[in-house]
Amino acid sequence: MSLNVLRRYTLNPIQVGDFIEKKDMQGIIEYSADGNITKEGTFLTLNSFNTASEARDYLALTYTPNYESIFSLENQDQEFELKNPYHLQSPSRVWPAFGYHGGACEIILTNGVLKCTTLQKGKFIDGGVLDEFTQDNTKKNSFLEIYLNIILETVIPIIIIDMESNVIGRKIIKGLGIVRMWSEKEKNFSLSCAYKEEVESVRLKFWGTIWVDALKQMKRYILAKPIETEIDPLPYSYESLVNLLRKGQYNEEQELKEALKVIISELKEVSKSFSPNDPGLAKEISLKYPCKYFRCSEPGCTAMATTLSYPSPPYPPPMPFDSNWEMPPLKPYCKNHAHVFWIY
Repeated sequence: MSLNVLRRYTLNPIQVGDFIEKKDMQGIIEYSADGNITKEGTFLTLNSFNTASEARDYLALTYTPNYESIFSLENQDQEFELKNPYHLQSPSRVWPAFGYHGGACEIILTNGVLKCTTLQKGKFIDGGVLDEFTQDNTKKNSFLEIYLNIILETVIPIIIIDMESNVIGRKIIKGLGIVRMWSEKEKNFSLSCAYKEEVESVRLKFWGTIWVDALKQMKRYILAKPIETEIDPLPYSYESLVNLLRKGQYNEEQELKEALKVIISELKEVSKSFSPNDPGLAKEISLKYPCKYFRCSEPGCTAMATTLSYPSPPYPPPMPFDSNWEMPPLKPYCKNHAHVFWIY
């Protein structure tokens, strides 16, 4: 895995020389543990995958990608800002969602642009397969996704109040749904909800799971079979439902709340016996893509890096100008030792 290479796995190609920017929104991240909220951005990964199904599973996508677009950070000629979307002091790994185990390393472009430097066109022979509930990037608003978040906000604290849990954050994914994650000691929980637009109705499906990341062993132990449920379709077209939500006139969420209570209560009950050492409950996933880049490059510093920066001066080039001088490569640093901020 190269330090200075990011990738996106997509259904449609991003041509060499094309730029991506934060308005190409894949999701809205909210993470309040440090008071930071990233409202929009484009997700990328530091991982390379050999098959489309592997990319789907590790990135928790709702499709198998056709294309791998590569962004070499050393070949960018415009400024950009990248953020670790959840944890500032540890590698950020994709939460399990929509029935997939996740676990890849992710990062989010929040400002500026990134230029595609390589497009892998024929890498995947198993790409282009859509899940029944899959992301629709043509959606122009996120009213339904935000509504689902509000419902989860009212239900989750009621169910987990006696679990000594910390609600960590949420990911609102435009054109698909929402993922909520919380933790109880070493156990992590996620609840994902996706919607599917039919002609005169909207379907909703939920997935819940439990997992433990053993990063020293590079393993993720996850509930062998996620808890799934689908409620009766909402008897409105997508447009009609959004209009009702926009006007605050939709008041039929009781079935939705009850379904959420059932799945969260079942997760809570299963968590009492869930253990990485129980092969009947836990499935082992190899986290074979280590985030080595998060260790600070400053000699003697053992902190986790949050910034991709140039090393200590001298730079700009010494005077008088030396025509043989080259800009040093970007390296990972913690905030205390960063010199030019690129990732923070």
